[in-house]
Amino acid sequence: MQKANAVRTGLAVLTAVVCPCLGETLTVVEEPELIKVVKEDRSILVYQRTPNEFKTYISELRTPAGLQLLLDSPSDHIHHHALMFAVNADGREFWSEHPGNGGQQIPKSTRVSTASDRTGAVIDQTLDWVDHEKTHRLVEDRTITIQGATEGATLLTWRSQLRPAVGRDSVGLTGAHYFGLGMRFIREFDNKVTFVHPRDSVGKVYRGSERLTPGRWCAAQGTVDGKPVTAAMFDHPLNPRYPATWFTMSKPFGYLSATPNLEQQPRTILAGQTFDLRYGVALLDGHVGADAIERLYAKWLSLEQPLGERVNIALAKHGTKATASSVHGPDYTASKAIDGKYSVRETDKWNSAAKNTPHYLKLDLGRSRTIDTIVVRHEGVLPLLDAHKFNSADFRLQHSSKPNGPFADLVAPIRDNTDNVTLHRFKPVQTRYLRLLIETAEQKGNSHGRIAEMEVWVSSAR
Repeated sequence: MQKANAVRTGLAVLTAVVCPCLGETLTVVEEPELIKVVKEDRSILVYQRTPNEFKTYISELRTPAGLQLLLDSPSDHIHHHALMFAVNADGREFWSEHPGNGGQQIPKSTRVSTASDRTGAVIDQTLDWVDHEKTHRLVEDRTITIQGATEGATLLTWRSQLRPAVGRDSVGLTGAHYFGLGMRFIREFDNKVTFVHPRDSVGKVYRGSERLTPGRWCAAQGTVDGKPVTAAMFDHPLNPRYPATWFTMSKPFGYLSATPNLEQQPRTILAGQTFDLRYGVALLDGHVGADAIERLYAKWLSLEQPLGERVNIALAKHGTKATASSVHGPDYTASKAIDGKYSVRETDKWNSAAKNTPHYLKLDLGRSRTIDTIVVRHEGVLPLLDAHKFNSADFRLQHSSKPNGPFADLVAPIRDNTDNVTLHRFKPVQTRYLRLLIETAEQKGNSHGRIAEMEVWVSSAR
């Protein structure tokens, strides 16, 4: 991608983006209230950059053939804004837009860039979430990356990084079962939309046509002007609430949300922390099957690599070995926590014996290595609606040069964890042995230790 110069024309800023890899030209048009991404004189995306009057959001998103799938502020639910993100903060309402009781997403800054070798455009926006009492609750750093046409789809990434507002010690996130990144579909989808999930997904009926289904992606299929279309949403494996709990609704209208399951798992963000969510959205012409969506999901993951070109050396193929304080049985050995699998409850995790904590999972990296990043996948990563109830609540990540210690903490002790995935970064340290010490197992004090995967990421496996 070649960086382009911006040209001001009256109230608009035009930026031409030439992408040799796609053989196409995208133009970004900045207006006082809108940002438009245009391909061949046709908008493929329109972003409402100023609150209308409560939120900023994507109001238009089109397939490669130019078909618009989104509906903005319909009369039945005027707070449904096409493709939008909202949750509640400290019990204050930011999803619905009740006069006198609705919070606002107020832009502090907005920036458009076009300097990547793989993206068509990037919209960066910092938003103050201010409740109806004019109290600043949280700050959102939002990044929308538009890849243009990729693998026959209009593809983008929506990233929201949430943190407490300045001067606040914490902010509590809650919400209904549909709060998150929501997509309201055009009227032609009403009562006719169908949803596609990965083959290993199992969901439940919430009420009426509403379903909740955990999984790595979900797709909606319908028609626009009689032409078949598919809209897919992807969850990233490093999201703290992976896999997303997908809210789907077909009657009386079509709706799809990627939710962090805040109804069942409220989340508190402390000062100095962020709650980092990253989702993909893809629009395709035609109806495609699960295999095709899976391939597009893999393509999106290849573009979205928060850890960069790193290698997980905890995998057994790199010579790492795992042991544990105890095991529940032959199907739950410590080696299951470093096999790269986390889909099946009965085969893809280490499970301790039922005894009082602490439990431990210990890794021998085979030789002394310099490390700075560990990812722990708790039981909640399994695509089951109740799996989050068994996440480890209190634990430590430790290291030693000797197999039996003494062990020193790599990061501050983790307390009151509710996330399915925890990402831990620290100053580089040279070590050979790692220990995950579980001090309070599961959310309600059940005595089992359960870890689906422990990952150690380094720049090179050598």
